Amino acid sequence: MGYFPYECMECGGAYERCARGCEPGEGCDGDGSQFCWEDEVICIPVTLQVQKKTYSSTIITQIFEKIKDKPLSGTYNGTGDFQLKITKETLDNDETLFKEFQEMEDNKWPSSIFVDEDGANDLYNCIIVNVWCKSCYSVDEEDE
Repeated sequence: MGYFPYECMECGGAYERCARGCEPGEGCDGDGSQFCWEDEVICIPVTLQVQKKTYSSTIITQIFEKIKDKPLSGTYNGTGDFQLKITKETLDNDETLFKEFQEMEDNKWPSSIFVDEDGANDLYNCIIVNVWCKSCYSVDEEDE
């Protein structure tokens, strides 16, 4: 599996601009390339994908219902999944659901929970997110 960038809803992402600060001769010459994504992101969960009814799909569905359309900060590691900062407060102080989420994240099971449209496939349950580079996102985005 290789590395690939996400597409920012504002700037287009790493192929459109360099978020790493590359100098001339360091690969992208400052114009952007496959590896020039910004690590910190803002994601808004937009779609729940349930391919297989399992215990995990029930948990993912409950999580989705609590976070749908909320901007969440996180990071991207280049492999297609996003590690979002989910807290007990994000889940409306549902301690049981928060513990279930932590277990799923710790075990990376059933697979990555948060993916963008390109990262989703028909094989597993996930939450599809719209993505912004953290530096591109503004609260005004929600009003559009």
